[in-house]
Amino acid sequence: MVRKSAKKTGNPKATAHSEPSTPHDDPLSTPHANTLSNQDPDGVTRQLFSLTPQVTAEELLNMREEAKRKHDALVNDLLVKQEKASTDLRNEFQTALVKNASHLEAQTASWNR
Repeated sequence: MVRKSAKKTGNPKATAHSEPSTPHDDPLSTPHANTLSNQDPDGVTRQLFSLTPQVTAEELLNMREEAKRKHDALVNDLLVKQEKASTDLRNEFQTALVKNASHLEAQTASWNR
């Protein structure tokens, strides 16, 4: 825990400074060298990272395989959607070509009368 104290300078805007109340509050004398910590403004230390394994190698392998399955499923889904969009676009283009060809034939026929 960190104590806050301010010097009496006669200045109403005097700023407080922090003084470590115990050696454990000093970030340079951390008793747990295997953890990366961050000290917030209130002096409470939060653990951000621990070198202690939280999962087994088998669990990591299962997580990796599951992630690969999900990735492959997403890729396949995107390929199906891309193929459908391509087919839809091709059909739309062909329909437009047929309409234009019909319009040109009708225009040509009207000129030839």
